[in-house]
Amino acid sequence: MTWFSRTMRLLHALACLALSSHQLFSQTTVGSNGRPSPADSTMARLGGTWRLVATRQRMTDGTVRPDPDLGSNPSGYLMFDAVAGQMCTVVNNGDRARWADAAHPTDAEARAIWAQTVSYCATWSVDSTGRELVYRLGANMSPNLIGAERRRRFTLDGDRLILYPTPLPAGVSQWTVEWRRASAGLRAAR
Repeated sequence: MTWFSRTMRLLHALACLALSSHQLFSQTTVGSNGRPSPADSTMARLGGTWRLVATRQRMTDGTVRPDPDLGSNPSGYLMFDAVAGQMCTVVNNGDRARWADAAHPTDAEARAIWAQTVSYCATWSVDSTGRELVYRLGANMSPNLIGAERRRRFTLDGDRLILYPTPLPAGVSQWTVEWRRASAGLRAAR
């Protein structure tokens, strides 16, 4: 099996895993006292499927650019299962060039998958302050990151979710990743 075939099978498996659990995403969690705790309530509000709208990096000189790996037209999904505490995301550069041969990418085209795609699945929770997502990576494009913890400060306003990734790349003072609920008529908003 070629490197490309293994890569495509991994991406396909991650996407199938995420999509197959879609029915669970909108369920609500309840605390031990029968009422949602603040973190559980936030998890319930985050549960569901989100579509990527934009990535922005504010540079230390004040200028703003899109994430250089994902470009100005990123595409992707983020899915949270609030009941099982599982999440998956797959995002990529929406402007990447089509392959010369759709069934057989060149080595450079195959390498671009890694440079222009972010994909992982994790267990997740909301910290006790209700302001930070905590991921424990269970599947990742890099095997070195499996088991790693990632924390993402976030803001949630109705059908709009903004994540603030860290650590920041050199020269970047703020990084935002904006999502909208997939059911919120995003196609018209884009």
